[in-house]
Amino acid sequence: MQSYTGSRRVESFYDGSTLVLQRRHVRGDGTITLPSTGATLPYEFDFTFTLDFLAQTGTITGQQTHVILSGGGGVVLRNSGRIVEDVSQFPPPFLFEAGLHDYFDPGGLDEICAALGA
Repeated sequence: MQSYTGSRRVESFYDGSTLVLQRRHVRGDGTITLPSTGATLPYEFDFTFTLDFLAQTGTITGQQTHVILSGGGGVVLRNSGRIVEDVSQFPPPFLFEAGLHDYFDPGGLDEICAALGA
């Protein structure tokens, strides 16, 4: 379970009356909780999602999720970098991925699950 607070800024670009590009900048922080153990972990996010309506792509750049253990325990989940998706399909397949995306990688959630006592 997760709870968070954040802010979003949206910039829209038009060609005449046609929306051609939209950038959504999102930032905030929150808590991930495993109800069965009561364990919690803080996390932060700060990313930009750019929708190119003509190319039908969505590009996510920045830090989608960053979870750090308190007391110098290190990073247990990192979802940062750049992902380009084909938004003409659902769910949108990845066209490109760069950076560390633990959320999508095999075994990438092992450390966070262990930190929550799962």
